[in-house]
Amino acid sequence: MRPGRPRVVLVAHDVSGQQGSGRVIRELVLRAHEEIDFVVVSRTLAEDLRAVVEWRRAPAPDHPYRLKFSAFFVTGAVRLALTRADLVHLHTTGPLVPNRSDLTSVHFIRVGFFEAAGIFGPNGIPRLRRISPRLHLALERWCNRRARMLAAVSEGSKRDLERFFPGIPVVVTPNGVDADRFRPDLEARRELRASESVSDEDFVALFVANSWSQKGLGVTIEALARAGAAAPHLWVVGYGDEERYSALAEAHGVRDRVRFFGLRRDIE
Repeated sequence: MRPGRPRVVLVAHDVSGQQGSGRVIRELVLRAHEEIDFVVVSRTLAEDLRAVVEWRRAPAPDHPYRLKFSAFFVTGAVRLALTRADLVHLHTTGPLVPNRSDLTSVHFIRVGFFEAAGIFGPNGIPRLRRISPRLHLALERWCNRRARMLAAVSEGSKRDLERFFPGIPVVVTPNGVDADRFRPDLEARRELRASESVSDEDFVALFVANSWSQKGLGVTIEALARAGAAAPHLWVVGYGDEERYSALAEAHGVRDRVRFFGLRRDIE
């Protein structure tokens, strides 16, 4: 740590560098640690970041999610409260810690998801099972309202944040893309399509995500079925319940159009 440089605390459940908000934090640290002193409060931290940040590990189990969330809500709060900072930056997919923050980047708006999924509607989950989601939403609202500013990843997310959390300034900070790594490569395209028996003229839809039930893979497969003979090939990259979604594709008569690639490091 160098005197005179801003000291920024980043808070997240996991900073593995392989997916989601953890990848966003990793890229931020690697590209800005020469100008900013970063302190990371998290449950896990990627090995290549440990030499360039100060890590305040907040112990919490990996599973089940409710226990992980509850434990981090306490241990993360304590770690953060004991850490000196010029700026506190939370990265959330729901309630994270009860502490105040200067900036909270909201990568997933749970209240918006529950609304879109009809969780509390007449055809949603049974009333007795709504207690946990309602508690989760109450904590999400309370935590987000303790932020001086919210950061959305898109204009659509900004509109949702302004609707669900009125009165808090919202700024859009789109997720960045490594244009050197992710760029058109016609030769690689031809080779991959040939290996999958797909021609250059065939339309291929690419679905890259984990947490498939939240990211809409089921809806995507149902859309293939509605497209009929015009249905594109669907390539699914990431981890999830492959057996379940294979069965769904089979039931809709499009199993031959769906290919599961699993987790890949060569995502480009």
